[in-house]
Amino acid sequence: MSTSVYDARGGMRNVWIITASMTVLAICYTMIIPFLPIYLLELGVPKDDVALWSGLVFGITFLIAGIMAPIWGKIADNKGKKRMVFCALVLPLLSVMFSSAW
Repeated sequence: MSTSVYDARGGMRNVWIITASMTVLAICYTMIIPFLPIYLLELGVPKDDVALWSGLVFGITFLIAGIMAPIWGKIADNKGKKRMVFCALVLPLLSVMFSSAW
């Protein structure tokens, strides 16, 4: 088997894996939408302001992602993509571990 055929097939396999992963991520992320107002009420947000805060909390995620994507891309180009993937996996894990300890 020639290397070009192997590389093309392996590349498409990676695309399908990433597509499936992002689809599952999007489904999981949108599952929070129905429960976000209830959670905000439990945090003490006044009932009149829950709709505003729900929109802000949900929308700020995409705003920050849009701002940070080129920055993280530039860092990945300079430092290496494997290192950035490692950081993207380990740092949120550490954040969850230390936040649950409090």
